[in-house]
Amino acid sequence: MRNLLIDSIKEVRASAYRVVRHLVTNKKAIETILQLHFDVLLARSLVRDQRMEHEREQSLKLVRSFLAVPGGASLIPVNTITALVAIAETVEDKLHSIAIQSLLEISLNNIELVAHAGGLKPVSFLSDESTSKTL
Repeated sequence: MRNLLIDSIKEVRASAYRVVRHLVTNKKAIETILQLHFDVLLARSLVRDQRMEHEREQSLKLVRSFLAVPGGASLIPVNTITALVAIAETVEDKLHSIAIQSLLEISLNNIELVAHAGGLKPVSFLSDESTSKTL
């Protein structure tokens, strides 16, 4: 699987992320994925050029699949959260709002980790933006 995640063809990488996402069914599966250091590849895919949209989307879906597993949010590594922060801070990025939503969900379970990765700024920006719309 690791070879597919580093393949030169972006569609192959995107499909590999989709397969890995479907393997995430419990906390043990996430731990195994992280033991294989897939988080480094995941963070790299998240910060790729926006032309790699399908790969980036599938990698973000993989991160979100961690959130669906009880206790999965606490296992998300700092480098992955830092990549989400980079996306969330780029307003022009198509994945901007879903990255902010993901940071919000992770912060509900582990605010310290999100703060350590610098994720409170985009999350608070969203909060400020929604407050100004209601006024």
